[in-house]
Amino acid sequence: MFSAVGDFCLYWQHSPQWFIYGLLAFALAQLLYLLAFDVTRISLDGVTVVTMATAVLTYTYILPGLKGALTSLCGVYVVLIFTMTVAAASRLRHGYVTAASRLRHHGNGVTVWPRASACAGAVLFVVSDFVLAANKFRAPIPHARLLNLSTYFVAQCLIAFSVLESESEKNPKERGKEN
Repeated sequence: MFSAVGDFCLYWQHSPQWFIYGLLAFALAQLLYLLAFDVTRISLDGVTVVTMATAVLTYTYILPGLKGALTSLCGVYVVLIFTMTVAAASRLRHGYVTAASRLRHHGNGVTVWPRASACAGAVLFVVSDFVLAANKFRAPIPHARLLNLSTYFVAQCLIAFSVLESESEKNPKERGKEN
């Protein structure tokens, strides 16, 4: 829902005020995604370090083009979207650990594609927003709108698909309770 509000606000792309409203709406969307992907599973590992280093490089790259409130708002947004990406990656890694554990201990197959879908969607969301920010705050990018929107809509679809947890994802004890 907040992404739809952000989409509406960014439609008025030449209005600085509407851009800020869109940024705030997308920040709320990233916060909700972050919570949905279970922020408690984030650990300090190689993926987290590389992802957050990329966040710092991204912010450093767009910083010269930011002015006023956008300086801090974009900084907060970069932290949120990259933390959401780390949460999605952690959820995927936890899914693989869970899958391996279940295969070893319970013999049932586990589908991790919804978690992989969330992770791929998160990465594409970062790509989409980087294209938008680099084009807006640094230098024009050829076909930026096409790149931005195509990666954004695929990202949203992948994240939406990630809610389709299969029966095999549930704990075997929980499956027994449903029967």
